[in-house]
Formats: sequence, structure tokens, C-alpha cells
Amino acid sequence: MTTKPTVTIHCITYNHQRFIKNVIDGFLMQEVDFPIEIIISDDASYDGTSDIIREYASRHKKLITPIIRKKNIGGWRNYRESLSLANGKYIAHCEGDDVWSDRLKLQKQVDFLESNKEIDLVWTDIDIFEENSGLYQRSVFKNETLKRYDVFEDVLLNKPFFSPSTWVFRRDLVSIMLNMKRYYVDGTFPFILDVISKGEIKYLPFVSATYNRQAESASNSQSFLKRHLFSKGGFRIQTEYASKYNVDKQIVNKMKQGYYKSSWIYAFLSEDQNTLKDAKVFYETRDILNKKYIFILHIIKLLEYSLKYNFSKRLMKILVTLTFQSYHYVQDKRLR
Repeated sequence: MTTKPTVTIHCITYNHQRFIKNVIDGFLMQEVDFPIEIIISDDASYDGTSDIIREYASRHKKLITPIIRKKNIGGWRNYRESLSLANGKYIAHCEGDDVWSDRLKLQKQVDFLESNKEIDLVWTDIDIFEENSGLYQRSVFKNETLKRYDVFEDVLLNKPFFSPSTWVFRRDLVSIMLNMKRYYVDGTFPFILDVISKGEIKYLPFVSATYNRQAESASNSQSFLKRHLFSKGGFRIQTEYASKYNVDKQIVNKMKQGYYKSSWIYAFLSEDQNTLKDAKVFYETRDILNKKYIFILHIIKLLEYSLKYNFSKRLMKILVTLTFQSYHYVQDKRLR
């Protein structure tokens, strides 16, 4: 008789060759007193990731279930389809480029969930490895490098990072992900909003993983257009969930203010005239326009006008890009 796993470790990968060995080793090193299964679903990688997964699966046939796709179906679909195969009482989530660092990670989290039936999901502190600089940020939540939020409205407003690769959650939450009707730029954000709206999550104050912040990814790109599309997708989630849960108008206004405050530069560089126009209307309709808002409004109008002519568009793009990059260079120097 086959013993049903207490935990399903669920991992999706795509071109993670330089990480995947350490990722799987992090799964295999777990010291637990309960059965586990490991599902690793590779979305047609072309860099050798799938060969490494096959090698590990051949050595751990009873433990690892490999899914090697011949055709790329996208991270969203890959995640949902492979998650539907999970058999565990609890699901442990991990991306194919983040590495578990604590041998007792699963044991600690499952013990907590077993003793606290009212908690639906637990997550932990992490270290962040910056690929660009080669530097580590240690215990980012303990040291308040990143802020933690637990209340639905605060999460909706601030879009905080919840270190998804540290998550362990109850099996009944799988239905939330499987029932999502469409693609989101970040499926973990609407998922955590639904979880918090219905139940409780708990932060456990120990480091269990290293998050590899790559030089180029969906959420961290050198491309202004990709940054803009990711930010725009996040705002779409905020807007949809504000409506879904009937959020107070004051919170919605703060949400819009946060988005338009940061989006108008990306919108201009991406030539997204609709978002630039929305930002202008937002600032024009403020009840109180302080000097800063008035200045931003004039800049937005200037940028919107410059898009009408090729010469002015090119000139303004150069000026905005240089100003933007200089600002971030100074900010990065301060942080170091």
C-alpha cells in the first residue's frame, strides 16, 4: 500500500540550469518524520535544465515525479497543471531558481500547521542574493530591508513580497489557484489576497531559503517596457481585487496614487499613451494639488505632447532615461 505524502514539494522550472541542482538538493536534504513527494515541472527548457531533472529523478524514482514538457506552455499554465497532480496534505512551493537553506524547514512549518489549525499558510524570512552585484542581503524581514503586512487592505495597497518559495499551505487552498480564470503577471499576488481575505497566514521568523534576484526576470528587468507591463499587470490585479472585495474608496485612491506616481515615466518610455493620459487625469482631479503634484502634472503634459512628434519624442526619451538612470545610480550607491 502506497503511503500518501504529508507534503508535496511543488516546483516549476524554465531555463534554470545554473540553479536547479542546488534547488533539488535543498529538497532532498530536508530532515522530516513524514513522507513527502517532489513534483518538478519543466516548461520545455532549452539550456539543459530538463537533463538535470531527469538525472535526479532516475536516482530518486520513488520520490521525484518529473514533468518534462516538449512544448512551452507558459509559467501560469505549467504551475496550475502540475499543481493539480499534488497528493500531499500540505503544499510546499518553490521556484526553480530559489534554494532552501534550512534542513528543518518543512518539519518546522508542518509542525506549526499541525498545532495551529486556524492558520492556512506559513512563510519565513529569506536571504536575497543580488546577481548583479554578487552581494547578499541577510534576513531581509528581520532586518526590515523589506516590510511585512498581514492585513488585506495593506497587502492590496503595498503589493509586498511574501517570499513564495518559503510557503507551505494547506491542500484546500489549491482550489484558489486552480479556479483563477485568467493569466496574471504574478499569480502569487492574487492568491495571497484570496487567502488573507478568507483565512490567516503566519510569518515564522527564521531564514529558510535564498531568493536569487536575477539581473533579468519578469519582475526585475532592464527593459523599461517589461517593467511597465509588469507594473501595469500588478495594478490590474489591485483594481480587480479592490472591486471583488468592495474595498473602501479611500484605499482605492491611495492605490491609484501609488501606481500613477511610479508609472508615468515607464508609460512615456514605453509610449503607452493611454496610461499617460490616465495619470494626467488622476492628477488633474485631485481635490488638493500641492506643489509636487502640480510639477508632476506639468511634466506628464509635456511628455504626452512630446509623443506627437518624432524629434521631441526621441529627445525627451534621452533626457528622461538619463535622469532616471542617474537617480537610481545615486540611490544604489546610498544603499551600499
